[in-house]
Amino acid sequence: MEQFETSYIITADTYKEMKWKTIPPRDIIICSGGVIGAVMLIVGSIMEQSPVMIFVGIVVAFVFIFTFFLAPKRNIKINLQRAKETTGTTDLEVQTAFADDGIKLHDLSSGGRSTVDYGNVNRFAETKNMYILLTKANLLIIVNKATLAQAGETEAFLQFIKSKLPHVKIKRP
Repeated sequence: MEQFETSYIITADTYKEMKWKTIPPRDIIICSGGVIGAVMLIVGSIMEQSPVMIFVGIVVAFVFIFTFFLAPKRNIKINLQRAKETTGTTDLEVQTAFADDGIKLHDLSSGGRSTVDYGNVNRFAETKNMYILLTKANLLIIVNKATLAQAGETEAFLQFIKSKLPHVKIKRP
C-alpha cells in the first residue's frame, strides 16, 4: 500500500533547478582540489616558481572549472537527449509512490514501471519546488513538494523518509 504519491512533469527547467543539488560528493572533493590548484597557480606566479608548479596549478584549476561549472550543464543536456530519444519529448511525466517495500516509479510518458529499494537511496536534497532522492547509480527520484503541501502531508512525508532512510543525511535549506 502506498503511503505517499506524487506526480511531476520533468522539463529542462526541472533539471536546471536541481543541477547543483545532484553533484556527487566525489566531485565536490575534486572541486576542492581545483581550489588548491588555483592557489598553486597564483602563488607560483607571484613567487615566480618553477614552470612545473604553474602548469600543475593550471591543470588542477581546469579540473575544478570543468567539474563544478561544465559537468552539471553537460548532465542536463544528456538527460534531455535521453528523454527525447526514448519518449520523443523532453517533458516526462513521472508518478512516484512511496510504499513500505520501496519507491514505485511509473513513467507516464513511456509506460515504464520500476521499484527502487530504499537501501539503494544514498542522498536526499531539497529545492524550491521538489525533494530529490538519488540512488547509488545516480537515478533521480523527484517528489513534487506542492502536491504534498496541498494534501497537508509534507511533515509526514519527511518523517516517513527519515524512517526509511536512516543512513541518509536529510539536507534541507
